[in-house]
Amino acid sequence: AEYVGTPEDAADLVEYLNAPVGANPNVGQDWAAVRAADGHPEPWKVLLFEFGNESDHGDHHGRKFGPEEYARRYLATRTAMRQVDSRVQLGLVAENSAATTVDTIPGWTKDALWVCGKEVDFVITHPYLPRYESDTDPIELAPTLLAAGLAAAGQWDEHFRALREAVRQGTGRDDLPLALTEYNGAFVQQRPIPYRHCLGNAL
Repeated sequence: AEYVGTPEDAADLVEYLNAPVGANPNVGQDWAAVRAADGHPEPWKVLLFEFGNESDHGDHHGRKFGPEEYARRYLATRTAMRQVDSRVQLGLVAENSAATTVDTIPGWTKDALWVCGKEVDFVITHPYLPRYESDTDPIELAPTLLAAGLAAAGQWDEHFRALREAVRQGTGRDDLPLALTEYNGAFVQQRPIPYRHCLGNAL
């Protein structure tokens, strides 16, 4: 994805998934023939892809792109993939955020959108709410914390409105879908119990 592989690798993946046997649109290795040899001669017709996952974090091995580099890689990868299958749509990953106003949408997201402009197919968000990190509060606080989790849906509405406005400002487009591809309660603590594993968080 964004930290491993190249645009050509992404194009090969699209050929493997979507090209009819015998087409070989990316030249070189005939990936549709490989798919057929793997037992699936018919194209899979996969059209939606994400360009990375929480890309602003880096690769967790010391490599980290700024938003401009991420956006340049996004554009090159999108172009390569769509040359193999013009129906493909590539999602741009926004920085994790629970921002509820356009002014508080992270600069990483805004800068990546600005570089890509109109050449974005959809935008990915992971709004983890509520944010709770303390390992020192007593178990008696749990009902209040879990009630806050149930109230998070209202914050999501505000977050989506703010993100849509940031997308409009960055790309000039009002028609871009948002994809929520991860969500959970952001209970990132261990004591007195890890609330992220409890039934209250599941609700």
